[in-house]
Amino acid sequence: MLIIFVNKLIGLHLGLLKIRTGIIGFCMNKEFLKKSVFVVLLILAVPSLKASWMVEPYVGYSSGVLKAPAVSDVTVTGTEMGLRLGYQLSIPWFAVDYTASTQKAVYSPAVDANKSSIGITAGLDFPLVRLYAGYGIDSRLSLKDSANSVYKGTSTKAALGVKILMVLDLNVEYCMNTYTKLTTATVTDQSLVSTTNNSTGAFLSYKF
Repeated sequence: MLIIFVNKLIGLHLGLLKIRTGIIGFCMNKEFLKKSVFVVLLILAVPSLKASWMVEPYVGYSSGVLKAPAVSDVTVTGTEMGLRLGYQLSIPWFAVDYTASTQKAVYSPAVDANKSSIGITAGLDFPLVRLYAGYGIDSRLSLKDSANSVYKGTSTKAALGVKILMVLDLNVEYCMNTYTKLTTATVTDQSLVSTTNNSTGAFLSYKF
């Protein structure tokens, strides 16, 4: 009986040695090592996922040109301010975006103008730079002219920003407004063709 028990112990020991040898051989396999290194580097390269609500007011200055068929071009310039409310992950974010402005439309003489837009904006925030683009579902330009003209349509914008401080960014935007309706003192929602107001602006934004 003792001899049988000893033989079983020897067999178990030899079996464990084979398992350990197999594990060591598997771990030393070059393909396994390559995959392990890749996974570790990937984990280190991807920033930790941090999700939070985003509140971002902004203010700046823009200049654009109102173009319409059979009408001389009108330069529209002035200050703009707005607010983005949304949600941010580690890098990507999306928000409801509202912009309002008090501007001047250069007629002869110049008249006051108000521009506004509400829509959706999405972007990517990197450590030093940011990119974002937006679509305005309701974009308007109101002129304090003799007809109280109000242009209505949609807008798209794209922007590049650089980080000045941890929560302060300087953003350069290009915005394209396309107006499809015109309301005046005598006409309501008159259809328009090829009426645009494309502008370039610089904005400071503060995120918290």
